[in-house]
Amino acid sequence: MIKKLTLFVTVKDQDKALEFYGKALGFGKLADYSPPGNPRWLTVAPKVQNIEIALYPPQPEERAVTWTLETDDCRKDFDDLKSRGIQFKEAEPKESPWGTAATFSDPDGNKFSLYQPNPVYVGVVKAGISFIKNKLGNQQASKSSEQ
Repeated sequence: MIKKLTLFVTVKDQDKALEFYGKALGFGKLADYSPPGNPRWLTVAPKVQNIEIALYPPQPEERAVTWTLETDDCRKDFDDLKSRGIQFKEAEPKESPWGTAATFSDPDGNKFSLYQPNPVYVGVVKAGISFIKNKLGNQQASKSSEQ
């Protein structure tokens, strides 16, 4: 069974990156050592360990986001991160039917989205998926009983 997921983010300056991820984003440092003959092994993680990998088709460069940081309060976290030196692409978080988001980049150009899902939209989507599955399941059951 897989017990841990380690994702690699390419950075030019590990100390500068640690400052950004540690102080600006509030991630904790997990490991920091230099194995003989290998690059420095430096890892950080959000304080919560809720990680998911999105398998998503390529996007035009201006829309491509590498990381999404989900939050319960996008506007509050936007203001908090901005006060810690994060420079957002937008002047304010952007509202959409599926949620509220704001984008920024780390010092190496890796793109992030601060995202607060809209619970009503998420609920409607889940209900729709459940309805479709039930409908398809009932249709398949009817076909089986007809045979």
